[in-house]
Amino acid sequence: MRRFSRYVYNEKTLMYELHSDSKWTVAAKLLGFAAVVLLFSAAYFFFYTKVLCLDLPKTARLKKENAQWVAKFKMLDHEMDLVEALVAMVLLPETSLCKASILADFVPM
Repeated sequence: MRRFSRYVYNEKTLMYELHSDSKWTVAAKLLGFAAVVLLFSAAYFFFYTKVLCLDLPKTARLKKENAQWVAKFKMLDHEMDLVEALVAMVLLPETSLCKASILADFVPM
């Protein structure tokens, strides 16, 4: 039996006859199925992102990871500002009366 063949009942002869689709018919059916799948997936994507205003799971994960990195860099930037202030205070002349108290109060994060 051929790959794309089926039996069809013929009412005139009262027998089942072998009926096979042409390659063009099979190709057209596959192309139609692919078009319907693409149409439904595009509609689902539009509904999920535009109507419900939700992020895709991968986008949400990337936004979360980006927020963690931004927070980490802000903390490092703040620590660098503190270290720069400490270095500036250390380089002040010895006549500064509050130098010792500032150095004693500095606790790095």
